[in-house]
Amino acid sequence: MAITDAALWCVVPAAGRSTRVGGDIPKQYLPIAGKRLLMHTLERLAAHPRIAGLMVVLAAGDRLWPGIADLHGKPVITTVGGGERADSVLAGLAALRTTIADEHFILVHDAARPCIGAADISRLLELGIAAGGGLLAAPLRDTLKRADAQNRVAATEPRESRWRALTPQVFRYGELIAALESARAAGVNVTDEAMAMERVGHKPLLIEGAESNIKITTPADFALAEFLLNSGQLRENLQSRHSRESGNPS
Repeated sequence: MAITDAALWCVVPAAGRSTRVGGDIPKQYLPIAGKRLLMHTLERLAAHPRIAGLMVVLAAGDRLWPGIADLHGKPVITTVGGGERADSVLAGLAALRTTIADEHFILVHDAARPCIGAADISRLLELGIAAGGGLLAAPLRDTLKRADAQNRVAATEPRESRWRALTPQVFRYGELIAALESARAAGVNVTDEAMAMERVGHKPLLIEGAESNIKITTPADFALAEFLLNSGQLRENLQSRHSRESGNPS
């Protein structure tokens, strides 16, 4: 399946084995708002009109993957990831080698961010592609403290020009592979795609995204995400009902 920049594939690294929240079950498979966390994420991505397909990167021997092959009429493909996030993203990119040209763009999104909104994806694609690559991010709004070895305040850091990196992130396929391979060869564990791109001289565009696009890591995050997902579903149901009653298509 060939692809152009009009519609993009999205790599979703989901090989993490974190069980801090759910005991023996990795967090991406825990239930939230009536579905597994991972399914919320994949369904929101697949529903966007400019996403052509999903490459889901799983842990070796993953027996919890439901085996879906498509969502919203779009292909869902899987491959096996590695020990670190960057290894899994590289594995997902490599599995798409015959599908995407080096000069085309590709998205990467955290499996544990199920509250991503369509408007944020659209804005990322509009601005990030025009800039040659970019990421959703949120300006730091809290006061930032630096701690000493005893967890006492050593200094108050300036928060101006500080952002929290979110996902999705969007970059040219060939450039992203090269950047991740360069980091691996240097023994650098990059924690997101933008960090890999920065290492090789790129300056990704920061695109402000919604604060609701949280990454789930703790039980409290699950509770907040469930509230956000249920609130979003309520808004969608009300909008659909209003469209039907007014005679407009939903």
